Parts: sequence; structure tokens; C-alpha cells
Amino acid sequence: MAVGLFVGSPQIIQAIPWLDILRQGVQVIQLSTISDSQEVELGKQINQQLVTKEVKLYRNPQIERYVNQIGQRLVKSSDRSDIPYTFQVVNNNSVNAFATMGGFVYVHTGLMRFAQNETQLASVIAHERGRKIAKSRTIFATREPLVFLRRTCTF
Repeated sequence: MAVGLFVGSPQIIQAIPWLDILRQGVQVIQLSTISDSQEVELGKQINQQLVTKEVKLYRNPQIERYVNQIGQRLVKSSDRSDIPYTFQVVNNNSVNAFATMGGFVYVHTGLMRFAQNETQLASVIAHERGRKIAKSRTIFATREPLVFLRRTCTF
């Protein structure tokens, strides 16, 4: 039996009204039928918005290469190894990782410091990549997709 305790600051999250969820149901169906290439293109757009407005990437070629090597090894055994994957390091002290559509995975520097070994880091990367594979076809398309992704894709 494993027991863990996570201590952090509380965050206020705004609930989505039921009527909005019902209206967006049509958009969920539309996203469930997009092709792999459309998903990758949408992922590129989300990534561009993230890296220009939302997150600051950690620019250290050695660390970037290390995270990418771990991620690419995991992709080889993926059910969706046919799409390109991009693994990026976010300069943020929180113990976190997240993924977006189209094979984009983000690892926070805080997680890298917290992980005690490569296996722990790889397990989080695999978890995020796997969550996105499972959710990418059914994720809600809201008017503010980055806010929704941030709410649903944290470790």
C-alpha cells in the first residue's frame, strides 16, 4: 500500500455551466472525427499559442535532448506512433507535466528536479502521453481551449 501527500496552494476553478456543456456536445462529436493530420495541425496551433503566451520554455539543449530521448523511446511502444511527438521542457518550478493534441508533451523543470531517477520521469511522461492519446479524440472544444487544457491536463 502506498500513501502520498501533496501540499499546494488552492486554485479557484470556474465551473462550466450545464447549458454550455450541452451546446458544446456537438463540438465534442466534431473533434472525435478529425483525422490524425488535422489533430497534429490543431496541436501545432495550440503549441504556438502556449509557447508565445502561456508558458516559458526552458532552453538548455542537453536537458531538451534528454527529455526528448525519453519521450521518443516511449513513442516506439505507443499505439499511436504514427504521429510526430514533440517533448518540451517548461521553465516552471511546479511538479507538473501536461500534454495537448497532436503529440505535444510538456515537462516542468520542477518535475525534473523532483523525480529521483529517469524511470520516475519516464513514467510521468508516459502517463501524460497516454492520457492525451485516450482523450485527444473526445476533448471538449471550448471557446478557450487553453484554459480547458490547463484544467484537465495537470499531473
